[in-house]
Amino acid sequence: MRSLSRGRPQPRSAGAGTGLPWTAVVLALLWAGQTAAAATEFVMRDAEASASVLPTSFDFTLDTPSFSRTGSDHFHAGTELDVGGRYSLSRGGDPFGLVIGIDATSQAFSYDSEDFLFAYGARGSLGGGYAFNDDWSLAGEVGFTYGKTRLNLPGTSAAPAFSASGDYHSVDVRAVALYTVTSHVLVSAQLGYAVTTHDLTTNAGDSLTLTQKGLYIGLGVTWRLSTAPVRLE
Repeated sequence: MRSLSRGRPQPRSAGAGTGLPWTAVVLALLWAGQTAAAATEFVMRDAEASASVLPTSFDFTLDTPSFSRTGSDHFHAGTELDVGGRYSLSRGGDPFGLVIGIDATSQAFSYDSEDFLFAYGARGSLGGGYAFNDDWSLAGEVGFTYGKTRLNLPGTSAAPAFSASGDYHSVDVRAVALYTVTSHVLVSAQLGYAVTTHDLTTNAGDSLTLTQKGLYIGLGVTWRLSTAPVRLE
Protein backbone atom coordinates (compact mmCIF):
# COMPACT_ATOMS: atom_id res chain seq x y z
CA MET A 1 0.00 0.00 0.00
CA ARG A 2 2.84 2.44 0.73
CA SER A 3 4.47 1.78 -2.64
CA LEU A 4 1.25 2.67 -4.47
CA SER A 5 0.88 5.93 -2.51
CA ARG A 6 4.38 7.02 -3.54
CA GLY A 7 3.75 6.28 -7.19
CA ARG A 8 6.79 3.99 -7.61
CA PRO A 9 7.19 0.40 -6.46
CA GLN A 10 9.67 -0.15 -3.68
CA PRO A 11 11.33 -3.43 -2.82
CA ARG A 12 9.75 -5.36 0.08
CA SER A 13 11.59 -7.51 2.51
CA ALA A 14 10.25 -10.92 3.56
CA GLY A 15 7.46 -10.58 6.09
CA ALA A 16 6.86 -6.92 5.23
CA GLY A 17 3.78 -5.40 3.62
CA THR A 18 0.34 -6.95 3.88
CA GLY A 19 1.28 -10.61 4.30
CA LEU A 20 1.78 -10.57 8.04
CA PRO A 21 -1.31 -8.45 8.88
CA TRP A 22 -3.58 -10.66 6.74
CA THR A 23 -2.12 -13.76 8.35
CA ALA A 24 -2.96 -12.27 11.75
CA VAL A 25 -6.51 -11.52 10.58
CA VAL A 26 -6.99 -15.10 9.34
CA LEU A 27 -5.64 -16.54 12.58
CA ALA A 28 -7.92 -14.23 14.56
CA LEU A 29 -10.94 -15.34 12.52
CA LEU A 30 -10.07 -19.00 12.99
CA TRP A 31 -9.72 -18.47 16.74
CA ALA A 32 -13.05 -16.62 16.85
CA GLY A 33 -14.70 -19.41 14.87
CA GLN A 34 -13.38 -22.05 17.25
CA THR A 35 -14.53 -19.99 20.23
CA ALA A 36 -18.00 -19.56 18.74
CA ALA A 37 -18.22 -23.27 17.97
CA ALA A 38 -17.26 -24.12 21.54
CA ALA A 39 -19.84 -21.67 22.85
CA THR A 40 -22.61 -23.36 20.82
CA GLU A 41 -21.54 -26.95 21.35
CA PHE A 42 -24.59 -29.20 21.55
CA VAL A 43 -24.84 -31.15 24.81
CA MET A 44 -27.79 -32.91 26.46
CA ARG A 45 -27.36 -34.63 29.82
CA ASP A 46 -30.92 -34.00 30.87
CA ALA A 47 -33.55 -35.13 33.34
CA GLU A 48 -36.88 -33.73 32.25
CA ALA A 49 -40.62 -33.65 32.85
CA SER A 50 -43.33 -32.50 30.46
CA ALA A 51 -47.11 -32.22 30.16
CA SER A 52 -48.94 -32.44 26.83
CA VAL A 53 -52.46 -31.95 25.49
CA LEU A 54 -53.42 -34.95 23.33
CA PRO A 55 -55.87 -35.39 20.44
CA THR A 56 -59.23 -36.62 21.73
CA SER A 57 -60.93 -38.12 18.67
CA PHE A 58 -60.74 -41.87 18.07
CA ASP A 59 -62.00 -44.62 15.79
CA PHE A 60 -63.17 -47.88 17.33
CA THR A 61 -63.92 -51.45 16.32
CA LEU A 62 -65.90 -53.77 18.63
CA ASP A 63 -65.92 -57.46 17.72
CA THR A 64 -68.31 -59.84 19.50
CA PRO A 65 -69.47 -63.39 18.68
CA SER A 66 -72.75 -62.02 17.32
CA PHE A 67 -71.78 -58.74 15.59
CA SER A 68 -69.00 -56.32 14.70
CA ARG A 69 -69.37 -52.58 15.08
CA THR A 70 -67.17 -49.71 13.92
CA GLY A 71 -67.47 -45.98 14.46
CA SER A 72 -65.90 -42.75 15.68
CA ASP A 73 -66.20 -40.81 18.92
CA HIS A 74 -64.17 -38.44 21.06
CA PHE A 75 -63.24 -37.71 24.64
CA HIS A 76 -63.64 -34.24 26.12
CA ALA A 77 -59.98 -33.95 27.16
CA GLY A 78 -56.71 -35.86 26.94
CA THR A 79 -53.44 -35.25 28.76
CA GLU A 80 -50.04 -36.93 28.97
CA LEU A 81 -47.32 -36.69 31.60
CA ASP A 82 -43.74 -37.75 30.80
CA VAL A 83 -40.73 -38.08 33.10
CA GLY A 84 -37.43 -39.18 31.63
CA GLY A 85 -34.06 -38.20 30.26
CA ARG A 86 -32.07 -37.29 27.14
CA TYR A 87 -28.44 -38.06 26.35
CA SER A 88 -26.53 -36.70 23.37
CA LEU A 89 -23.51 -37.93 21.44
CA SER A 90 -21.51 -35.53 19.27
CA ARG A 91 -18.04 -34.72 17.99
CA GLY A 92 -16.03 -32.15 19.88
CA GLY A 93 -17.05 -28.60 18.99
CA ASP A 94 -20.07 -29.60 16.88
CA PRO A 95 -23.31 -27.64 17.37
CA PHE A 96 -25.32 -30.78 16.51
CA GLY A 97 -25.49 -34.34 17.77
CA LEU A 98 -27.38 -37.60 18.14
CA VAL A 99 -29.95 -37.73 20.95
CA ILE A 100 -31.17 -40.87 22.76
CA GLY A 101 -34.16 -40.67 25.10
CA ILE A 102 -36.27 -42.74 27.47
CA ASP A 103 -39.45 -41.76 29.35
CA ALA A 104 -42.02 -43.13 31.74
CA THR A 105 -45.36 -41.91 30.42
CA SER A 106 -49.02 -41.82 31.46
CA GLN A 107 -52.16 -40.76 29.61
CA ALA A 108 -55.63 -39.90 30.84
CA PHE A 109 -58.76 -39.21 28.77
CA SER A 110 -61.97 -37.95 30.31
CA TYR A 111 -65.60 -37.01 29.88
CA ASP A 112 -66.89 -34.20 32.09
CA SER A 113 -63.70 -34.13 34.22
CA GLU A 114 -63.93 -37.85 35.05
CA ASP A 115 -61.19 -40.16 33.75
CA PHE A 116 -62.47 -43.01 31.60
CA LEU A 117 -59.32 -44.20 29.84
CA PHE A 118 -55.99 -44.44 31.61
CA ALA A 119 -52.74 -45.72 30.10
CA TYR A 120 -49.17 -45.97 31.29
CA GLY A 121 -45.99 -47.22 29.66
CA ALA A 122 -42.40 -46.58 28.56
CA ARG A 123 -41.24 -44.55 25.58
CA GLY A 124 -37.91 -44.80 23.79
CA SER A 125 -36.76 -42.22 21.26
CA LEU A 126 -33.97 -41.49 18.82
CA GLY A 127 -33.25 -38.21 17.08
CA GLY A 128 -30.92 -35.27 16.81
CA GLY A 129 -30.41 -31.75 18.06
CA TYR A 130 -28.81 -28.43 17.13
CA ALA A 131 -27.60 -25.59 19.36
CA PHE A 132 -28.17 -22.18 17.76
CA ASN A 133 -26.40 -20.33 20.58
CA ASP A 134 -25.91 -20.51 24.34
CA ASP A 135 -29.63 -19.86 24.94
CA TRP A 136 -31.58 -21.71 22.24
CA SER A 137 -31.47 -25.25 20.89
CA LEU A 138 -33.80 -27.44 18.86
CA ALA A 139 -34.27 -31.22 18.99
CA GLY A 140 -36.29 -33.62 16.88
CA GLU A 141 -37.02 -37.28 17.61
CA VAL A 142 -39.01 -40.35 16.65
CA GLY A 143 -40.51 -42.26 19.57
CA PHE A 144 -42.14 -45.62 20.23
CA THR A 145 -44.29 -46.26 23.31
CA TYR A 146 -45.62 -49.51 24.72
CA GLY A 147 -47.74 -49.95 27.82
CA LYS A 148 -50.95 -50.99 29.54
CA THR A 149 -54.35 -49.35 29.21
CA ARG A 150 -57.76 -49.56 30.86
CA LEU A 151 -61.18 -48.19 29.86
CA ASN A 152 -64.08 -47.75 32.28
CA LEU A 153 -67.52 -46.44 31.33
CA PRO A 154 -70.06 -46.03 34.15
CA GLY A 155 -73.56 -47.40 33.73
CA THR A 156 -76.45 -45.17 32.68
CA SER A 157 -80.19 -45.59 32.25
CA ALA A 158 -79.55 -46.42 28.60
CA ALA A 159 -76.56 -48.75 28.96
CA PRO A 160 -74.85 -50.92 31.59
CA ALA A 161 -71.36 -50.26 32.94
CA PHE A 162 -68.58 -51.16 30.54
CA SER A 163 -64.91 -51.91 31.14
CA ALA A 164 -61.98 -53.17 29.08
CA SER A 165 -58.25 -53.56 29.54
CA GLY A 166 -55.22 -54.49 27.47
CA ASP A 167 -52.12 -53.08 25.81
CA TYR A 168 -51.37 -49.99 23.79
CA HIS A 169 -48.60 -48.87 21.47
CA SER A 170 -47.82 -45.53 19.88
CA VAL A 171 -45.46 -44.08 17.27
CA ASP A 172 -44.82 -40.35 17.23
CA VAL A 173 -42.55 -37.66 15.83
CA ARG A 174 -41.71 -34.63 17.99
CA ALA A 175 -39.92 -31.29 17.69
CA VAL A 176 -38.74 -29.60 20.90
CA ALA A 177 -37.46 -26.04 21.32
CA LEU A 178 -35.40 -25.48 24.49
CA TYR A 179 -34.47 -22.21 26.19
CA THR A 180 -31.67 -22.07 28.75
CA VAL A 181 -32.68 -20.21 31.93
CA THR A 182 -29.52 -21.05 33.90
CA SER A 183 -26.61 -23.41 33.27
CA HIS A 184 -28.71 -26.26 34.71
CA VAL A 185 -32.37 -25.21 34.21
CA LEU A 186 -34.14 -25.14 30.83
CA VAL A 187 -37.74 -24.77 29.72
CA SER A 188 -39.17 -26.29 26.55
CA ALA A 189 -42.12 -26.31 24.18
CA GLN A 190 -42.93 -29.28 21.97
CA LEU A 191 -45.10 -30.08 18.98
CA GLY A 192 -45.70 -33.61 17.76
CA TYR A 193 -47.85 -36.02 15.82
CA ALA A 194 -48.81 -39.44 17.21
CA VAL A 195 -50.62 -42.57 16.06
CA THR A 196 -51.82 -44.66 19.02
CA THR A 197 -53.63 -48.00 19.13
CA HIS A 198 -55.32 -49.50 22.22
CA ASP A 199 -55.98 -53.25 21.94
CA LEU A 200 -58.53 -54.10 24.65
CA THR A 201 -60.56 -57.03 25.88
CA THR A 202 -63.92 -56.16 27.43
CA ASN A 203 -65.38 -57.54 30.65
CA ALA A 204 -67.56 -59.77 28.45
CA GLY A 205 -64.52 -61.18 26.61
CA ASP A 206 -65.07 -59.19 23.40
CA SER A 207 -62.35 -57.42 21.42
CA LEU A 208 -62.23 -53.61 21.32
CA THR A 209 -59.68 -51.55 19.36
CA LEU A 210 -59.32 -47.79 19.71
CA THR A 211 -57.14 -45.84 17.28
CA GLN A 212 -56.11 -42.22 17.81
CA LYS A 213 -54.05 -39.97 15.60
CA GLY A 214 -53.31 -36.26 15.51
CA LEU A 215 -51.18 -33.37 16.72
CA TYR A 216 -50.23 -32.75 20.33
CA ILE A 217 -48.53 -29.85 22.09
CA GLY A 218 -46.73 -29.64 25.43
CA LEU A 219 -44.53 -27.72 27.83
CA GLY A 220 -41.63 -29.03 29.88
CA VAL A 221 -38.89 -28.27 32.36
CA THR A 222 -35.38 -29.73 32.21
CA TRP A 223 -32.57 -30.14 34.72
CA ARG A 224 -29.22 -30.35 32.89
CA LEU A 225 -26.99 -32.64 34.93
CA SER A 226 -23.81 -31.77 33.07
CA THR A 227 -22.58 -29.66 30.15
CA ALA A 228 -19.56 -31.86 29.37
CA PRO A 229 -19.97 -33.63 25.99
CA VAL A 230 -19.14 -37.23 25.16
CA ARG A 231 -16.80 -37.19 22.18
CA LEU A 232 -17.33 -39.16 19.00
CA GLU A 233 -13.82 -38.87 17.56
